Amino acid sequence: FEGGKLVFPTGGGIPAAECMPKDAKEVFEEAQSIINLSPRAACAMLRACVERMVNASEAEGKTLAQKIESLNLPPTLTKIAHVCRLVGNDAVHDNVIDFSIDSKEALAVSGAMSRFANRIAEELFGMAEEADEWTAKIEAARANKK
Repeated sequence: FEGGKLVFPTGGGIPAAECMPKDAKEVFEEAQSIINLSPRAACAMLRACVERMVNASEAEGKTLAQKIESLNLPPTLTKIAHVCRLVGNDAVHDNVIDFSIDSKEALAVSGAMSRFANRIAEELFGMAEEADEWTAKIEAARANKK
């Protein structure tokens, strides 16, 4: 332990999307730090990460499934969000996926969920930021030509 954190090599995950909200990014990064030690725990945490992003998007509904549907995302992204929800639920409640430490399936699933969480962040937050940035640039350029 160093500074209250585990320091021997545990990671192996991927970096969070820059546009991911801070509270979701914290959970994402923690999931990445344990992804090779406990793919089950990483998947449960990635579900929590997705839920935090959905909530930050002011989704409506009582359940995560309802909130995902309320976002009116493109069909593929809606499917990806539901996969994260279902795999995260299964990591905690069911034995649908072989989450044993040496399971190649568990590592593949946790890796896919990590990529999916980043893709959701890009869609919900990154694209909007980039669109705002380019809109401002275009408007400034038009104002300078008048």
